[in-house]
Amino acid sequence: MNEESTYASREAIPATLDEPEILLAFMPPNQKQRRMAFATVLVLFVVFVITAPFISTPLPQISTFIPIIETAVFICALITARLLFAQYSVSRSPELLALASGYLFTALIVIPHALTFPGAFAPMGLLGAGSQSTALLYIVWHSGFALFVIGCALLKDVARETGQYQGPAVRAIGSIVAMVIALVGG
Repeated sequence: MNEESTYASREAIPATLDEPEILLAFMPPNQKQRRMAFATVLVLFVVFVITAPFISTPLPQISTFIPIIETAVFICALITARLLFAQYSVSRSPELLALASGYLFTALIVIPHALTFPGAFAPMGLLGAGSQSTALLYIVWHSGFALFVIGCALLKDVARETGQYQGPAVRAIGSIVAMVIALVGG
């Protein structure tokens, strides 16, 4: 069956929210979206080439830089996690639950990372931080998120019928949130 007849048959039948085909997370990118992604990569590459000669130029130290940046990361990751959890409650897709958990993990791990950063809130960091605490949290943060993304990719191949949680979405989301909080707290 070719793509044109598939799309034509979808337009003839009214879609419901239970069908994953109408959700943005399951739609393939069109040609315009691919061009926009390529243009974005091209612009970023040009900016990199322009700024590369200044790589050895030190910038002035601003003690509030890390708390500001990590607050922005926290807010963005929390909003993304919330949107993905909402998408999960509609689609019941396990890969969306894994990805939302990864963003929640990122939002929560940023808090101790910022607090232990030397010079951000205290000269040696807070929370009894040692000399390598911030670096270790950075590694845990990025490795943990990568593991959640790998889990998302592996769950994408799971059959929809066997991979969907049949209970209330609130219960699944609540248990995942509790597990992520416990993971970050540990």
